[in-house]
Amino acid sequence: MSKKVTKPSFSKALFSGLILEDLVFPFPKMDKEEAENMDLIRESFEKFAEDKIDPAAIDEKAEIPSEVIDGLKELGFFGLNTPEAYGGFGLSATAWTKALEMVCHADPSTSLLLGAHQSIGIKALHLFGTEEQKQKYLPRLVTGEMIGAFCLTEPGAGSDAAGIKTKAVRDEAQGCYILNGSKLWITNGNLADFFTVFAKEEIAGPDGDPHDKITAFIVTRDMGGVTSGKPENKMGIKGSATAAVFFEDVKVPFENVIGERGRGFKVAMEVLNSGR
Repeated sequence: MSKKVTKPSFSKALFSGLILEDLVFPFPKMDKEEAENMDLIRESFEKFAEDKIDPAAIDEKAEIPSEVIDGLKELGFFGLNTPEAYGGFGLSATAWTKALEMVCHADPSTSLLLGAHQSIGIKALHLFGTEEQKQKYLPRLVTGEMIGAFCLTEPGAGSDAAGIKTKAVRDEAQGCYILNGSKLWITNGNLADFFTVFAKEEIAGPDGDPHDKITAFIVTRDMGGVTSGKPENKMGIKGSATAAVFFEDVKVPFENVIGERGRGFKVAMEVLNSGR
């Protein structure tokens, strides 16, 4: 019987006082073509930021002006790390990180708007969505016609994602789920039209008895029953819209399940790991 080979952990080694340099070097680099593209992206953004982005005013008014958001849409900044096949720039993780760093230098709130949209808001669609789902939503998400948000945290479930209470009841007659619940501290919560929502549904286990399992769903504001709370008054990054999102008898089509039914916890963890 062959012995399972496991790779050493860089983080675990740090606790032992070891730095396993071979695991992190050479540091990832962009290829020549992507580096040239990033120079063009940086040049266009820096001119835009100089003309349109006033970080002090954004923080004072606790709002990103609509003209800034519209300008970012025109620049294509809502689809920086979305594959070109769906209308995005298709930036690598390295280039995407550098792009966020560049935007954050101009204004942290604006960086969060874009980061929450792409790194977590629509990431489950990227990683686990069907081709039909991607074709339906990504073209509108990369243009900023729809802004994305990631809805996991609840009043009683933050780090303990398994403790969520939002409920999805499967209605075979109507061909949809009936979604009820609320989410807290949602970045882009009152701007978003596209929500990656995690809810529990009853699924029969191996013993035949129903068990609550987490499933991930695509929910859009136009489904009805989706409302947002008042933006939170934060100590910093005030221009970033953080709000509660409420779901009341929202009819979510069966085809809007992301990934496998009952495997939503895995979807959430993959998205968060990727985003971080």
